[in-house]
Amino acid sequence: MAGFFGMFNFEKPGKGVYKDAPQKRGFFLFFEILLRKFWRISSLSLFYTLFSIPAFIIFYYLCVFVQGTFGITADPVLAHWLSIYLAVFLGAFMGTGPASMGQAYVLRNFSRENHAWVWDDFREKAMENFGKGILFFVLDIVVVTILVGAATLYFKYGNLMPMPPLMTAACGFLAVFALFTYFMMHFFLYPLSVTMDMKAGKLLKTAFQLTMMKLPACTLIFFAAFIMFALFFYLVYLNIGFLVLFAALGFSVVAFVYTFYSTSVIDEILEER
Repeated sequence: MAGFFGMFNFEKPGKGVYKDAPQKRGFFLFFEILLRKFWRISSLSLFYTLFSIPAFIIFYYLCVFVQGTFGITADPVLAHWLSIYLAVFLGAFMGTGPASMGQAYVLRNFSRENHAWVWDDFREKAMENFGKGILFFVLDIVVVTILVGAATLYFKYGNLMPMPPLMTAACGFLAVFALFTYFMMHFFLYPLSVTMDMKAGKLLKTAFQLTMMKLPACTLIFFAAFIMFALFFYLVYLNIGFLVLFAALGFSVVAFVYTFYSTSVIDEILEER
């Protein structure tokens, strides 16, 4: 019996696309692929979640450390929920190392309407890019700690600093903008890593340049996903069972949104070369 009553048999060919059917693009193509690959994307989300558990734990304690060190909130209940929210948020947007490499490869292929084995390709690309994945993960921890700490210090203790209030506020907003920019760089960072043969420094530079070039679209995608996360955590607050649902579905669906977009941008650049 293939899969579970045929539901999770990923070797079974899909319905496919008719030869003479008009080619869809953009918004319509995104939803067509999402619906057609829905079960594969959800299974990928489950693999991603399982392989990222250590990273989520690290992100959680990073959030606890940042809140405790910089005094973001004095409410322990709020701090606990905020730490969980931010840990999942960081895991979804900034990646959890090698697992994000494997996820990016599978979703990139889906975006291109190329074939990909969910488990085999996820595992192969995660191990193939293991070194870069760990490097980016460590860099994420360092950058988030520094920028969140800087923003908090400027906004909370700016009046104690020997500089005009306007300047301390400007520095605080600059730190927040840098943090958001760093988040959005990850829209391109992992898809670039599994598409182009570049060193880590060149990957970061290219991801930054593409983020700046496509800043309006990246900002729209970021805040749309942020609203999705806010709604999800409201549901989790009502019933913890929604956390399991999101783990088995949400991560790769969110990642597919920005991977679909970043893949189209990267492919445009490759076509121009």
